[in-house]
Amino acid sequence: MTTVLLLALLSAQDQLPDGKGKSLFIKACSSCHAAEAVVGTHNTRKGWSRLVDEMIFKGASVGRREKKSIVDYLAKSFPMK
Repeated sequence: MTTVLLLALLSAQDQLPDGKGKSLFIKACSSCHAAEAVVGTHNTRKGWSRLVDEMIFKGASVGRREKKSIVDYLAKSFPMK
C-alpha cells in the first residue's frame, strides 16, 4: 500500500465519529468502501440494518453480533434527520 493511499484511508477514518462499533465498522466495511461512503449519509436503524444485510448478501464477512454493533454505530452516528 502506498503512503498516499494509507494517508487517505487514515484521513477518511478520522471523519467518522468515535463510538462503540467504529473499529468494527472500519474493519468490516473498509475493504470495499471508503469512510466517505457513509459520512453525510443518514438513515433509520431499520434502513441501516437493511443496507448491512445487503452488504452481507454481497459477501461482507459480518456475523450476527458484529452486524448489531455496526448497525448500532451507524444508527447513532448517522441518524435520519
